[in-house]
Amino acid sequence: MKVAKVTWVDAETVGDSSWQELEEVMQTAKDQPPVMQTVGFVLCECDTHISMTDSVGEQECGHVTKIPLAMIQEVEVLLLD
Repeated sequence: MKVAKVTWVDAETVGDSSWQELEEVMQTAKDQPPVMQTVGFVLCECDTHISMTDSVGEQECGHVTKIPLAMIQEVEVLLLD
């Protein structure tokens, strides 16, 4: 199992459950979405996404993060097992 750092653009929701002032959110709407980095064990590389986890045991693993390929900017392999 390889370890990689994936740099990807995240979707973003701004505001809470109350009404938002349109004038106030117009600038926020123009801002670029956040760029995130995830480091972990690559569980699966599919045609649509990469699945990663942060912890691996003999028979178990931690939570799984699925990142759609369309959101990925770069995959850097850090370690091959």
